[in-house]
Amino acid sequence: MTWTREAIPSGSRTALDPCDMCGPRGDAEPAYAVLGAPAVRTGTVLREVSGRGLTVLFCLLVLAGGAVVEPGRLVDALWDADRPLDPEGALQSLVSRLRRSLEVPVLRSVAGYRLGAAGESVDAVRFERLVTRARSLLAAGAYAAARDEAVTAAAMWRGEPFGEAQDVRALRAPARRLGELRLEADVVRLEAEVALGLHHGAVHPLRALVGRHPLREDLWELLMLALYRAGRPADALRAYRAARATLDRELGLEPGPQLRALERAILGRSPEIDAPPHPCAAHARALAGAAAAPRPLELPPPVGPDGPAHDWAEYPAARRFLDRLRAADPRFVPTAHQAAQIVTLCRLLDGDPLAIELSAGLVPRTGLSGQLVRQRLGRLAAETMGLAGLEAAEAQTRLASGRSAPASNRAAVSGRTSTGGSTPSTRSRMTSPTAGPCRKP
Repeated sequence: MTWTREAIPSGSRTALDPCDMCGPRGDAEPAYAVLGAPAVRTGTVLREVSGRGLTVLFCLLVLAGGAVVEPGRLVDALWDADRPLDPEGALQSLVSRLRRSLEVPVLRSVAGYRLGAAGESVDAVRFERLVTRARSLLAAGAYAAARDEAVTAAAMWRGEPFGEAQDVRALRAPARRLGELRLEADVVRLEAEVALGLHHGAVHPLRALVGRHPLREDLWELLMLALYRAGRPADALRAYRAARATLDRELGLEPGPQLRALERAILGRSPEIDAPPHPCAAHARALAGAAAAPRPLELPPPVGPDGPAHDWAEYPAARRFLDRLRAADPRFVPTAHQAAQIVTLCRLLDGDPLAIELSAGLVPRTGLSGQLVRQRLGRLAAETMGLAGLEAAEAQTRLASGRSAPASNRAAVSGRTSTGGSTPSTRSRMTSPTAGPCRKP
């Protein structure tokens, strides 16, 4: 089979944040988006697909994942019973318009057409892989990691799938499947949050999900558990009665055994369904343990040319830093650039638990972005590591390059910490009852 590639003229361009679609990618590698208005990104340039015919053609080729799509299938999806006099010619004309407007290679052979897209370059494929990984992590009991994956997956959505082409018959089944995966990502996130002791924040979104999907017993069960752990057993029992009435009215069924068992556990106040320790208590124990035995935490690998490794957040040092940030903002998801900053800073601090705790507390609550935060990270590198005489700009250079502080300076910092020589702002963060993640909910 022989493929041909045609030259593509320039098209309209719109600036786009590289994080808005499929994440940071090489400038020459296009990224294809269908979780919202269909579009193509190359580097930081966005080209949106406009027109119903172009949108349908684009979505079908993208969903094929690089496989060949037969012309007959494309014609049926594009025009159904209202076909033009020359459907093959009309299809070729539409393909040419797609090439010109998107500036991406559409390849053709005797068997049909395919788009130069595969695997991680398609946001729908990447989204499905994230949901699958989140589900596996949840089943393994890695609740924090499962929540992170689910949050990342949900953030990829920019609207309804396939844009104005979502009602096309050939795209209805894929749209329905993506919608089910989106719901699963929400359920995994909420189940992980309830398991982590974040049940207060899970009640409202669970009520919304139950309202949209009243026949899903697993959602009712999760809502009941969140209400009970939030100190609202009466509301949890009312939710059970609402679930029972809905199932009886709509299906003529009684609640399943899991829902009935949870009702009995709530009535008996079984300790098996009690909430886990509050995150503040776990944080306080971790901080106390770090102060008592300041062993260096396992560090993530150095930042490579393409940013941190995909599993960088699994290392204890980076995990402690992230947990400290998310205690202030549970929705915080670092970009690749922010992740690289975190990895580098943890390595500069040599994995010292107390230094990592204090460093994360000095980062502005608005997250790791902007000139102010870059300056703060520069000062943080200088102050925490004892880089005496360095300006913030030079410290930021060390932060970006990953160069560590001299051993003598790190020892000086350790001495100042143990003798109480910290700055007034640091002392206030350590002693204030409302500082850090342990604010009263």
